[in-house]
Amino acid sequence: MDATFVEPQLSITENLAKEKESYTPRRPLYDAALVGAQSAAVGVVVSAVQNALAKHNAGAAGIFTRTGGTIGFFAAMGATFALTDSMSANIREKNDATNGFVGGCSAGVLAGLR
Repeated sequence: MDATFVEPQLSITENLAKEKESYTPRRPLYDAALVGAQSAAVGVVVSAVQNALAKHNAGAAGIFTRTGGTIGFFAAMGATFALTDSMSANIREKNDATNGFVGGCSAGVLAGLR
């Protein structure tokens, strides 16, 4: 007979303690700056498309003068999401979908205010 070793099952509290020990804190301001810059780049593309489809006399500068608010709006939404997501993770010391939910709600508030 082969003796097989069966690992003992961890209880729920032991799993939670193990998860809490393995949490690595995030850097909210770094995440917000990084995602804000990436979102601003997407905003430039969207603003360029808006500028190309509109009839006006502003030329290529219309990306910044006519539809430039789109760039700032995209940057603000991305930065708000990333900041809130990271802060929620640091407060709760968990990496789960709830952090994204909280970040999405805070970014959605900006969309509602616009």
